[in-house]
Amino acid sequence: MYIGVSLVYMLHALSAFLLCRSRYSRKKTALICIGAALLQTAILFLLPSPDRSDKWAYPLFVLCFCFTLVLYFVLSKETISQTLFVLMTYTQVFLVAMFLSVMISRYFFHSDGDAIMWVRTALHFGILMGYVCFFQKKVDETRRELTGGWWPMCLMSVLYMICISYVSMKAQVSFGAEMDVPLFLLVLAAMVTGYAVVFRTIRYMYEVAMNSRIEEYEKILEQKLEIMQEAEEETKRLRHDLRHHMINIAEFARNGENEKLLKYLGEYSSEVEKTGSKHLCANPVIDNVLMAYDRRARQHGITTFYETSKIGEVAMEDVDLVAILANLMENAINGCLESGREQMYIKTRIQTKAGKLSIWMENTCKDGAVDGEEPLQSGAREGFGKKGIGISSILKSVDSYGGYADFKYEAGIFTSRVIFSGGGVKSTAGKRRRFGKWVV
Repeated sequence: MYIGVSLVYMLHALSAFLLCRSRYSRKKTALICIGAALLQTAILFLLPSPDRSDKWAYPLFVLCFCFTLVLYFVLSKETISQTLFVLMTYTQVFLVAMFLSVMISRYFFHSDGDAIMWVRTALHFGILMGYVCFFQKKVDETRRELTGGWWPMCLMSVLYMICISYVSMKAQVSFGAEMDVPLFLLVLAAMVTGYAVVFRTIRYMYEVAMNSRIEEYEKILEQKLEIMQEAEEETKRLRHDLRHHMINIAEFARNGENEKLLKYLGEYSSEVEKTGSKHLCANPVIDNVLMAYDRRARQHGITTFYETSKIGEVAMEDVDLVAILANLMENAINGCLESGREQMYIKTRIQTKAGKLSIWMENTCKDGAVDGEEPLQSGAREGFGKKGIGISSILKSVDSYGGYADFKYEAGIFTSRVIFSGGGVKSTAGKRRRFGKWVV
C-alpha cells in the first residue's frame, strides 16, 4: 500500500516537472517537485495504517489530487485556464491508465493488489516518457503562442475528469469486481471525440496566431518596398535631369565661375546621396523593421538615432524577431505622440556581445507618476502594468528564447531593454523580474 501510493506521488511530481511551463529555473522546479512528493509520502506514513478499502482510497485520491493541483499552480507561469486544462487532461490520462491496470491485472494476475500497483506504475511512467519523446516540444511551442481562449476547453476537461474518476476509482477500490467496461469504453469514446475537437481548435488558434505575426511581417516588407520604389523614382528623376545639370556645369566652367561651380556641385552631390539605397542594419530582417518604422516616425516629426553596425545573422526565427522589434518601435512611436512635445526622439541600439543579443530603445514619453499597475506608455497599446497585446507578444518571445526584458520610466524618458542569451537561441525558460521603477 505504502509503496504503491508513494510511487504515484513521485510520478505526479514528475508530471508537474515535465508538463508545467515553470516560472522557476529547472533546478528549483525539480527541488519543489521532489519536496512535494516527499511531503505527501511523509503524510501518508503518518496516517493510521491505511489499506486498499474505499474507506481510504477515496480520501487518498482527493488528497493526492489537491496536492497536485497546488503544485501545478505554484510552478506554472501560464494562465489559470491553461494550467487547469493541462492538469485535468493529465489526470484523465492517469485515470485511464488506472482502469487499464485493473483490467489487465484481473485477466492476467487474478486481480492481485500488488500486480495492479506495478502495472499501473509501468503504464503511468510509460505515458510520461512517451509524452517527452513525441509530444512535449510541439505542445510547449503551441502553449507559448496561445494565452487566451482556454476556458471552454478547460470546463469540458473538468467534466470529463469527473466522469472518468467515478469509473476508474470504482474499479480500483473493488479490485475489478465492479469494473464497468461498457461504461468505461463509452466515457473513453466521448473523451477521445471531445479532445479531437479540442486539439483541432487549438491547432486552428495556433495557425491564426502565427498567420497574424506573418501578416505583420508582410506589412513591414510592403512598407520597405514602398520606400525602395520611392528611391527608385527619385533616381530616375535625377537621371532624367542629368543632361540639364551637365549643361549648367559646362556653362560655369566656360565662364570661369569656379565658386558657383563648386557650390552647384556640392548641392548636386547632396541630392544624389539622398537617393542612394539606405540601410540601417546589415541584418535584413532588422533593417526591414527599422526602415518601415523609421519612415513612420519621421512622418510624425520624430527624430531617430540608430546604432546597429555590429549586427549580422541572428539565431532567432524571423517572426519572433519582427514581433519583438516591431512592437518596441510601435510603442516608442506611440509614446512620443502621447507626450505632446515638439521635440521627440527615438534612440535604438542593437548589438551582439559575449554571445548575447541586446535591443535597447529610448524614447520621449509623457510625464506622470509610475506605478507597476498603471499604464507606463499609452496609445495603441495598453500599459506595461496591464500587459497589453504588444508587451505580451514581446514577453512571450522573450520567454521562448530564455531572455529577459525590462522597461524603465524616468523624467519623461522611457527606456526598453531586451536581452537574449546565446544570441537568440530558443530555450524553455525565461526571466521576468520587477523592482523599483523597473518592470522586468
